[in-house]
Amino acid sequence: IEHCKNEADALEGRVSLMASRDPGVTFVSIADLVPHGDASFHAPDMIHPSVKGAAAIAGRAARVIADQR
Repeated sequence: IEHCKNEADALEGRVSLMASRDPGVTFVSIADLVPHGDASFHAPDMIHPSVKGAAAIAGRAARVIADQR
């Protein structure tokens, strides 16, 4: 998804800023989740996560939740 990296980075920055303004919201970045060039984290459309990608996202979110307890 390198062709839209700049847009994704800008969106991540805006969402992170929004989350930081609400103490009840935690932002979980997935910007570094996919190793460069590893298409196995994406569905065939190369936009949405594959089962492997979704599991990695869920695992990261679960770790953040567990760390906050």
